[in-house]
Amino acid sequence: MFIGCQFSIYPMSDNYTDVILEALKQVKPYQVRTTTDDISTTVIGNIDNVFSYISNVYIKCLEAFDGHIAMSALFSIGCPGEDDDKLCHPSQEAQEITTNTEFDTAAQFAIMPLKNTEYMDKIYSIIDKLKSSNLNYKHKHFCSYLRGDFIEVIDFIKESFCSIAEDTNHVVMTANFSNRSPSH
Repeated sequence: MFIGCQFSIYPMSDNYTDVILEALKQVKPYQVRTTTDDISTTVIGNIDNVFSYISNVYIKCLEAFDGHIAMSALFSIGCPGEDDDKLCHPSQEAQEITTNTEFDTAAQFAIMPLKNTEYMDKIYSIIDKLKSSNLNYKHKHFCSYLRGDFIEVIDFIKESFCSIAEDTNHVVMTANFSNRSPSH
C-alpha cells in the first residue's frame, strides 16, 4: 500500500541542524524514497517502511539530544500517480525499528478520510480502542491526545491509520509528537 509522509523534527537546541542531519545520515532509507529540504523530509514507500523510517530517524534524534524534541508529520495514502512504484508494494520486508525505547512521548493525531461520508463509526472505534489501551488518552478538539512509550504510541497511530485506510481510498492524517517538554 503506497503512503507518503512529510515530517519535520524540532530539537530545542542551538545545534538542531546537527542533530537532525546526523539522524538522517545514520538511518539509511530502506526501500523508501526520501527527499529532504530546509523545512521537511518527505518519505514515500509502503506503509511499514515509511513508519519504520520516520520512527528510526526520530529515535536517533532522541538518543543524540537529551532536551525537548518535537516532530510533526503529515501522512497521506491513496494519492494517485505512484502506486506502480516498486517501493509501494507491501510484499517487501519492512525495516525494523532498531532501538528498544523507553521514551515517554506525548502525541496528538487526527485522521481525515476523504470522500467517505460514513467514517465516524470507524473513528469512534479507534477512540474506544485508545481508551482501553495502556496509553494515556485525553480528548481534545480536532484530535486525540495520547501518551506512553514512543514505540507504543507510533504503533497505535499506524494501526489507526491502516484501519481507516481499509475502507477509504484516500486518507490524510496529522500527527505531532513531543518528548521531554518542560510542560510534561
